[in-house]
Amino acid sequence: MTSLPDGFHTVDIGNSTVGVGHWCEDKVTVKVFGEPEEAAASCHGPMAFVSVSTAGSDAFLAHLPPSAISSARALTQCCVPTVDSDLAETAGADRIALVTAVLPGPAVCVDLGTAVTVDLVSHEGVYQGGFIAPGPNIAAEGLSRGADSLPHVPPSAVPVKPGVTTVPAIESGVWGLMVGGVDYLVEIAKEQLGDPEPKIVSTGGWGASWAKASHHAGIEVNPHLIHYGIREWAIRTWEPIES
Repeated sequence: MTSLPDGFHTVDIGNSTVGVGHWCEDKVTVKVFGEPEEAAASCHGPMAFVSVSTAGSDAFLAHLPPSAISSARALTQCCVPTVDSDLAETAGADRIALVTAVLPGPAVCVDLGTAVTVDLVSHEGVYQGGFIAPGPNIAAEGLSRGADSLPHVPPSAVPVKPGVTTVPAIESGVWGLMVGGVDYLVEIAKEQLGDPEPKIVSTGGWGASWAKASHHAGIEVNPHLIHYGIREWAIRTWEPIES
């Protein structure tokens, strides 16, 4: 199939939020909801969704309006070539959607949200796997839980410089480690691809901030990248429901 039904929605059910994209021709408008129930109430037509949260997807489906429930499709079967069959079977649907969005390669896709993922696509368009790491929020929370004497400091994209007191030291430390660590993973990805200048696309809640601080040049920032990937995935696999 080369097109999708009118009023098509793409839905990204994450660990902390649910993004609902409404497509008009080739442009998407995205609204982000804190609760799956709120997101479900905004959907009134055919949709495809990916999820990294079983509880979130269960709540979302349980609260969909009758007009939407019959045409809601969960995207789970990998739709891109992979370097190994285990990758196709184990990679999260969110990662597959992001990789689909950056085809053709060579490309490096960086998603900085609750988790950080860095995924690789070869020149031939084959998904090569990648890296998964904790995002800034998890890193900050883990620091305060693991060290009783340190306060929990919400992460922020601050200028990285030595802190005179504890709070700015943690702020700069967490963000500096994040920027430097992701930069290093991207460097390894470029070496693996054998291409010094692959397309680098950044997304997620921290994606624009990392791109601004990164030493890598030419990073494309697309906050709605996963919705483009869900849409392309659906185009490749959508089958009309028989009446």
